[in-house]
Amino acid sequence: FALGTNRTSAQNRSLRVKLVGGPRSGRDAVGAVVRITRADGKVRKLQITAGDGYEAASERVVHLGLAADEGVSMLEVEWPSGAV
Repeated sequence: FALGTNRTSAQNRSLRVKLVGGPRSGRDAVGAVVRITRADGKVRKLQITAGDGYEAASERVVHLGLAADEGVSMLEVEWPSGAV
């Protein structure tokens, strides 16, 4: 038995977004596009996918790494139904 512990200082942050769709976009929100505008104006687009994880079991979470001094100024979701 072995236990590993990460003792590095937490310099950076991250943002995790889990989408829960409705009847028009599907419960797992597969195909939804998350557009994140950082505080410095840079835009990232990430899409919810399926079947790309271990044994095709994806977590369906958008994960964006941020530097210690970065923030998010806007988060927008384009659902598979076309709603924003």
